Amino acid sequence: MTHGFSPLLLLLAVFPAGVIVAALKDATTFTIPNWISAGLVIAFFPMALLAHMPLSAVGISLAAGFAALVAGIGMFAAGWCGGGDAKLLAASALWLGWPGVLPFLAVTGIAGGAVTLGLLAARKGGGDLRRARAGLGRAPPGAGRRPALRPGDRGGRAVRLPVQRPGRRARRVLSFCGHLGGR
Repeated sequence: MTHGFSPLLLLLAVFPAGVIVAALKDATTFTIPNWISAGLVIAFFPMALLAHMPLSAVGISLAAGFAALVAGIGMFAAGWCGGGDAKLLAASALWLGWPGVLPFLAVTGIAGGAVTLGLLAARKGGGDLRRARAGLGRAPPGAGRRPALRPGDRGGRAVRLPVQRPGRRARRVLSFCGHLGGR
């Protein structure tokens, strides 16, 4: 047995380090940057190669990651989690594979529920916690739902016309898909 630097050991440290960085970013900014999830996915493949993972195990891990991504998109569309959470879930499932992802999902669900209850308890008067932390209080009713301005036929002046918008779930899925390549 050799003691010293091992590229495999270094790559195995990427997953816990990435998840810790994601947790810290999420706790401080309420966002999980895409570079964290992308870095985890990219680092998985050299780790699998250096660990001599059988091709079948890599395939099962890819299937677990894809299933987690589909489930994450569904949870994002339902408003249960953010897009960064869904992508980090998929990257984590890739690293943990099957059946290792099952206890991870159970613990993550319980911990996420506890954090949600804590955030709900921390809210004062139902305000947005991010706005409350910034000292901005609650958002005014109807904020973000203003009709767009379009040029009308009244001498070139802009006229307010209602804009047809997709439903809430469709907007969330489109938003998620649009952010897959962002940040």
